[in-house]
Amino acid sequence: MYPLNLMNPIWKKPLQLFMLLGIWLSSANAAFAAEQINIRYGFLEQSVAVRELERFISTGEIPIELRPYEFMLTPELRQSLRQGLQLNPDISPQALEQMWQSPMGKRLLKVLSKVIPNTNSQELLTTISRASELPQGLNLINFFRAFPTATLTIDAGSILAVKSQLESYYLKSKTLSPALERDLFVSNSPPLPANLDPAAPGNEKVRVKNLTLKDRWRNRSLALKIYTPAQPQGPLMVMLHGLGGNQNALAYLARHLASHGFTVVTLHHPDQTALERSSDEFTLGGELYLPTQEFLERPRDITFMLDQLNHLNRQPGPWQGQFNTQQVTVIGQSLGGTTALTLAGAEFDLERLRTTCRAIDPIGQSLSDWALCNATVLPGRHYRLSDPRVSQAILINPVVGKLFGEQGLAQVKVPTLMISSTADSISPAILNHLEPFTWLGGTKYLVTAIGATHLSANDLDNVIGNKRFRVVSERLGEENKTLQQLVRGVSLAFVQQLTPEAQRYQPFLTSSYAQALSLPTLPLRLTTKLPETLVQRLDQVLQTSQIPAVQPPYPISSPLSRRSVPTTH
Repeated sequence: MYPLNLMNPIWKKPLQLFMLLGIWLSSANAAFAAEQINIRYGFLEQSVAVRELERFISTGEIPIELRPYEFMLTPELRQSLRQGLQLNPDISPQALEQMWQSPMGKRLLKVLSKVIPNTNSQELLTTISRASELPQGLNLINFFRAFPTATLTIDAGSILAVKSQLESYYLKSKTLSPALERDLFVSNSPPLPANLDPAAPGNEKVRVKNLTLKDRWRNRSLALKIYTPAQPQGPLMVMLHGLGGNQNALAYLARHLASHGFTVVTLHHPDQTALERSSDEFTLGGELYLPTQEFLERPRDITFMLDQLNHLNRQPGPWQGQFNTQQVTVIGQSLGGTTALTLAGAEFDLERLRTTCRAIDPIGQSLSDWALCNATVLPGRHYRLSDPRVSQAILINPVVGKLFGEQGLAQVKVPTLMISSTADSISPAILNHLEPFTWLGGTKYLVTAIGATHLSANDLDNVIGNKRFRVVSERLGEENKTLQQLVRGVSLAFVQQLTPEAQRYQPFLTSSYAQALSLPTLPLRLTTKLPETLVQRLDQVLQTSQIPAVQPPYPISSPLSRRSVPTTH
């Protein structure tokens, strides 16, 4: 299990470009244009020669000049500093330009200008562009090589403010964990049926086949993986992955549902941009960068797919009778949950989103905000993207934020099952799961995994084998198997509510089932409504101010010289 701490959850590598800028160089052999680094913290300012930083990289010994800043260097961060940062060299300068010209990229440049005083976005963009064209592409070595002056000033206070504010909603979500564990516990929960285990495999033999659908009108190709039982019954399952994910994200759940007689279709949305096409450990296309049109194209992918499957269902051939396209359960993880909500009837509130994204300081946004604010440049105000064939929605750590708003989510009338992880650093639970859950219309269930992370409910083999997911700290321990057992069981019970087996499976949509699987290290809860005490606590947390920036753990004695900092404390 990867350790959870206050630093790791936010080290998405686009953010590292400015979060680490004040205290990191990554090669002892580089020839820098910037030969001196001035680190400013409040009224203090300290100059450090690049050669001293080079010595830190090679030996790990912190220069005397930097010892007052040692409190910033956790063991995890020191290791990261000495390993070096290399963005994927296969990403073309054109793709990087596309990234920086996006709404999120422009906000990144604004943040950089706060961290590096006396620079503006255009100057930084020019430096980044020049660095991208150097051998090995964009990294901090080349950033310093391309910087136009011999002295570079870093505002350490802004670095800490960025860290604190980016962590804000993640940390607030974690502060709610004890209240969720306590207030969602039901002491007198009824016993479960002894002769039924919804998490156990079914009796149907499952076949897995591939199918490709081409939408020539939109120039998009959809790769499908279809799990079919020998005798399909009930609604059609459609699984939607997150940005940077693939068809295998929830493979264990697909096979489980198919073994109980449901046809399951998982699809891979086509690559939208060259930023996502690399299989390198990191691409700019991760959870933060989302092409604007994908808010529209992904729901349209599903509508197109259902139309095509309906056609195949009625034609003689291997797919005849396999797809109940008139009754569909959409199951979405992360951004796939956003798509699932859209298909289930949630309506964008673009005016409110635009207002929110303009009002929030760029460094005050959560990671999900960085992605969702890209929707603000969509033309117009209203889009009709729901599909009447969708009868249920399962949402696993969805990215919701302020995209829909209270009125938009109230338009969801079909039953929903939301699964939330309180230690989710990508889509913090408060803004993306708990508050949106209170706004959903129709029958709804909330599963809360206290201490789980963004990918805890995903297929473990897929997460561990996909280097792309290593850019955030994820909880990948044995507890996840228990969470996935709950996901299998509660998902099957939820889907069975559309079948004659509804009453038999209803007990597994109660607190009894979640609490029966709960662990001391991973408490599990299930509810249909947040208690009023918890709603009030949620409102209080949402209304609190941003977490203050970290203060240095040593006394600031006297501003006699802005070029001198005490080295002992």
